[in-house]
Amino acid sequence: SVGLFLLLALMALVGARLPQRWLGAAVTVVFIAVTLLMGLNALLLGWGLRAPSLPLLGLLVCMLCVAVGWRAGVLLAVVAAGVIAGVALFVPTVPVASGLPGTGMVLGTLLVAVAAGLASGVMASRLLREFADSAHERESRFRRLLALAADAYWETDSSYRLSTAAIGPHAPRALAADEGGGHCVWELPQFQCDDEVLDGLQADMDDRRPFRDVPVRWLDVRRRSYALLISGEPRFDAHGVFNGYWGVVRDVT
Repeated sequence: SVGLFLLLALMALVGARLPQRWLGAAVTVVFIAVTLLMGLNALLLGWGLRAPSLPLLGLLVCMLCVAVGWRAGVLLAVVAAGVIAGVALFVPTVPVASGLPGTGMVLGTLLVAVAAGLASGVMASRLLREFADSAHERESRFRRLLALAADAYWETDSSYRLSTAAIGPHAPRALAADEGGGHCVWELPQFQCDDEVLDGLQADMDDRRPFRDVPVRWLDVRRRSYALLISGEPRFDAHGVFNGYWGVVRDVT
């Protein structure tokens, strides 16, 4: 079983490199695999319900609820309850010393621990979601205020491709392909910048550093040139994963 746990640890390291949209499913699979291996370990060693790892199942359920969501937590709770029931069914009871709880008490305690972990995880997950929604609303208001104070507002994805923008007081909107959406700003023919300035800008973004008042020029459809100052901040999700830049533009022509 040690080899299986090591293999699972290696799979978890590989899964950590998956795109964000697949990360939740990968974490759920890893937690389910850990739960099944705990049950297998209890079977192989003959410890049954007294295996020291089984009381941790409730904690795993709680952690998965918080990390991925309540649906994943419910799924893991069902798997954990099945593992506990299977261990109780197929492994003979280890002789109990005088004064220690019997098999029925241990079984009930483990199932209650899983249920408590699920309830705690659901509450914690809901609380974190409310915090995230509140933070998102504050960020949206802040961005609207920035758009009012600056000449333009912009936002990129994690690969620095332009995704949304606002001109003047308008709310951020998605950029179409013919407006530069899906492209890095320095790939657009309208963008002009000294090589040294562009190298510094790209270095700041690669290092996830904020930048202030980077001087560039922009050509409109009539080939008129505008002097701009660009400022930006890196964006991170609730798990600290980088998901792009956002910032403002000031026209200093």
